[in-house]
Amino acid sequence: ESKQSSSPAAPAANRFPTMSFRPETALVSPESGSQFSFPFPPYDIQLDLMRSLYTVVERGQVGIFESPTGTGKSLTLTCGVLSWLRDHEALVERELGARIEALRGEIGRLERETAGAVDWISGQFETIGIKKQ
Repeated sequence: ESKQSSSPAAPAANRFPTMSFRPETALVSPESGSQFSFPFPPYDIQLDLMRSLYTVVERGQVGIFESPTGTGKSLTLTCGVLSWLRDHEALVERELGARIEALRGEIGRLERETAGAVDWISGQFETIGIKKQ
C-alpha cells in the first residue's frame, strides 16, 4: 500500500523562477505564420488572431477574441501563445545572461579593489606581531 504526500504544492515563484524577472525589452509580434510555427500557411484571420494574442500576452493584458466556427481557433491560439512563450523565455535568458555577466564583472572589479586592502591588513597584522615579539 502506497501513501501519497499531502504536502502543498510549491509556490509558483519556486517552480518558475524566471517569472519574477521582467525583461527590459518588449517583444514584437512575428509577421509570418512560419515564425509562429504554424504547420501550414495561415489564413489572414488566423494570422491576425495570432498577432493580436501575442501582443496582448506580451503586454500582460486580457484579450477577448471572436472567430467564426471552423476557423482553426484552437491551433491558432496554441501556436500564438507558444510562440510568445518561446520568444519570452529566449529574451529572459539573454537578458539574465547579460545581467549575470555584468555582475561577474562588478564582482571581479570589487575583488581587485579589496585585494589591496586585504594585503594591507595582513601586512599590518604581521608588523604588529613582529613588534610584539
